[in-house]
Amino acid sequence: MAKAHEKSIGELDGFLEKLRNPPAGTENYSLKLGFKDKDKSVVLTTDQMAPDVEFMWVYQIEASGDHFTALLGDRPEYIHNIKQGDRVAFEKSDIFDWLYVENGKIKGNYTACPLLLAGPKEQLDQYREIYGIVCD
Repeated sequence: MAKAHEKSIGELDGFLEKLRNPPAGTENYSLKLGFKDKDKSVVLTTDQMAPDVEFMWVYQIEASGDHFTALLGDRPEYIHNIKQGDRVAFEKSDIFDWLYVENGKIKGNYTACPLLLAGPKEQLDQYREIYGIVCD
């Protein structure tokens, strides 16, 4: 997972450029953030080994320099101080992964690969065929 995160961050500036100026045929820009409950709110982390961290996708991203807001797209399973649809404010340094769809195929989403590679080969083949995900 660490290598997938590293690859994602290495290509983040290219993603952000497309987010700000979407080329034709691209859509569904999303970012993955790590959330932890703290008191009555949440904090963000990119530490995948942190206790009680839940990584979830946000969408409808609004950018202002390296500052962002977006809507939480996932329904939290483990944390309780945020819910699906809540608007989240975050910094570029909080981003764990990214994805967008180009001509029907997913670009990015590198953190899916360690999970897919650990599972059945048929599932990896299915994701490759349907979504265009390439895990190397």
